[in-house]
Amino acid sequence: MSDKNPQLYVLDMKRADIGDILSIIEECSLSEWSADGLQQEIEREDSLKSVVKRNGETLGFMLARLVSDSELDILNFGVLNKQQKQGIGSMLWKRLLERALEKSVESIWLEVRESNTNAIKFYKSKGFTIIQMRKNFYKLPTENALLMNLSIEKNESNFS
Repeated sequence: MSDKNPQLYVLDMKRADIGDILSIIEECSLSEWSADGLQQEIEREDSLKSVVKRNGETLGFMLARLVSDSELDILNFGVLNKQQKQGIGSMLWKRLLERALEKSVESIWLEVRESNTNAIKFYKSKGFTIIQMRKNFYKLPTENALLMNLSIEKNESNFS
């Protein structure tokens, strides 16, 4: 491992990651979570939670929850601004999809701010489709959300 290209690791989210995750949430203007809310999510058995780290620094995270035997909801997903478009989101996505397939998930859902064109482009590249708009879904600032869905199968090729 060279200093110029240190290894990236996808790890299970731990309590010690909460401060870094709150910083990413703030920097990326994501849906707000409290430290207590993150801790509760980390402790949930039906929660899938991962972080990407390099040299001990948390660069991105993804939180999702099983909402039924066959459905998963992505709750929050963010990558530090300076680290975006470097494959970190795809690493988190791959881990989530692997775990979803292990749990026989057939459908993944999420809401995304209508103005978040980078996220929408990312999700579409993974096979998500826009199902509907949810008016005034987000607060601070008030904004519409796009409800997106992905149907997955065991042979799904969306691991890139």
